[in-house]
Amino acid sequence: MSVLVDDWFPLVLPRLPGCPDVILRIAVRESAVEFCRRTRLMRGTISVTTQVGRAAYPMNAPTDTVVSTIDEILRDDMTLIASSEEDFRDSRYDRASGAPEAYYIAGTRALVLGPIPDAVETLSVRCVLKPDSQAESLDDALWEDWRNAIAAGACAYARRSYSAWMDAALEADETMRFEDAVGQAQRNNATGRTRKRLRATSHFY
Repeated sequence: MSVLVDDWFPLVLPRLPGCPDVILRIAVRESAVEFCRRTRLMRGTISVTTQVGRAAYPMNAPTDTVVSTIDEILRDDMTLIASSEEDFRDSRYDRASGAPEAYYIAGTRALVLGPIPDAVETLSVRCVLKPDSQAESLDDALWEDWRNAIAAGACAYARRSYSAWMDAALEADETMRFEDAVGQAQRNNATGRTRKRLRATSHFY
């Protein structure tokens, strides 16, 4: 399930009187993206189905999310080697064909496998997700557990970015509340005490 970005407006607008909807949406998204990027709370496994002779695959993700980082890619029980593009080419993975052994990320969303697949099979990508910069909705766990922190982060972002709402004292307070929540979420995540894991559905590339 998900909650509309606009549902954060009643938490943010009283602190930013007169702020237009377009800026409120940007601020809430930016706060949620930063929160998820740093806390790694949005985790999921997505599936990549290879094609014979094709090395590169788009990094698609569930609706309103993008892949932030890849934790590991599994081919059956084997973990693929994470590589840089330079090391990938030095190892001549880009010229060989066979079962994939390694990968690198080209640009922001392209997954490149090597050797170039010579069979159709499904790989499991365990990854950290974050909201897309144009997301219309956010996972409901962010609302249930962290809505006030994301609202505080949105206010701090707006004060930093738009002169009409600049206020150093309020920005410092809102930033502190956002940072405190990030730290708490990181501790919860590290100790397995996250109350609710965010969900990602499998998507085939």
